[in-house]
Amino acid sequence: MNASPSYVLRYKWGALAALVITLLSLMPQLRFWIVRGSHWNGAYTILQLDEVLYSAYVSALIDGRPRRNDPVSGRDDHPEAPLPESLFSIQFVPAYAIALPARVLGISASTAFIVLMGAAGLLASLSVWWLLTSIMGDGKFAAIGMLAVLCFGALAAGQGLNWIIVKSGREVSWLAVSQRLRTLRAVSLILHVLRAGLEGIYNYFKENRLHQCPSGGCDI
Repeated sequence: MNASPSYVLRYKWGALAALVITLLSLMPQLRFWIVRGSHWNGAYTILQLDEVLYSAYVSALIDGRPRRNDPVSGRDDHPEAPLPESLFSIQFVPAYAIALPARVLGISASTAFIVLMGAAGLLASLSVWWLLTSIMGDGKFAAIGMLAVLCFGALAAGQGLNWIIVKSGREVSWLAVSQRLRTLRAVSLILHVLRAGLEGIYNYFKENRLHQCPSGGCDI
């Protein structure tokens, strides 16, 4: 069964817009690679200062250390010296969402955070595009709306390069969508979007099957 041209075109606009956001999300890391060349030493760019601590916590989980560990002091939870819950341990779902695949693939926390920078932009853009497509029913306008929301959202939040012109000396944190931690905290939303996507694909093929069998003579 071949998909209709309009259906393919609608997804093409979404894919192109998502590619733009993904490349924009990776620009700080790409620039770092270009500037440092072969001397980048496996480092990654940070957009928020607390990403360094989260990276250390994720690195500990990759190494198989317990959920309750202190990335600053290096202490681990132990029956004889238990550690209390912390800001890191109570947000274990996003941390394990990074650490478990990284452990399976054999990559470091630094590499995982580099991949996550692009993945954050990709998943956020697809989520917004799917939402706008569901509301407007037009993939092209949804792609334009998604670019406007994710690019100009930094301006509304007082972040990004735009504020260099408005107010010199202001801290610049690039696009809000490329901030890994905020995207990780939306894991449940992303999973919901993926579920909605599968439902949409199922409904599309079901609808086409109904058009082929208008009399109800085909099993669905």
